[in-house]
Amino acid sequence: MFSDNLSDRALQLLNKNSFSYETAAELCGMSPRHFGNIVRRHTVPSVTMLERICLGFEVTPNELLLPEQMLPQVLGPIRVKMVMVIRSASGFTCYPICPGCSFTLERMCLNRCAACDRKPELTSGCAVLITPESA
Repeated sequence: MFSDNLSDRALQLLNKNSFSYETAAELCGMSPRHFGNIVRRHTVPSVTMLERICLGFEVTPNELLLPEQMLPQVLGPIRVKMVMVIRSASGFTCYPICPGCSFTLERMCLNRCAACDRKPELTSGCAVLITPESA
C-alpha cells in the first residue's frame, strides 16, 4: 500500500507540474534511475529519500504518502480551542495551542503545525486563554 500510494502520488505530481523523470529527480536530489525505480515500485525509498522527494515537489509527507481522497480529512483546518498567553517586556504574546497534538504554535508564519501537520483555524469561535498562573 505504501509503495502504491507513493507511486500514484509521484505520478500525479509529475503530470501536474509537467515534469520529466529527469527534472523531478534533479529537483529531488537523486539520480533519474533511482527516482524511476521508486515511482515504478522497484525500490522502497529511505526516509532521507522521502524527505528529498517532499522538498523537491514542495509537499508535506502527508500530501505525498496519503491517498488523495484522505487528504481533506487529515489536512483540513482544525479549530483552535486554547491560546497560551505569555507576558513579555513589550506586553503580552499569544500562542495558539494545536488541538491535534497540544503543541504550542509559536511560528504562526507557518500555515501548518510542525508536529502533526494540521492546519489550525484561528478565525472563528472562542478560545480558552491559558496564562502561566493557570497552567
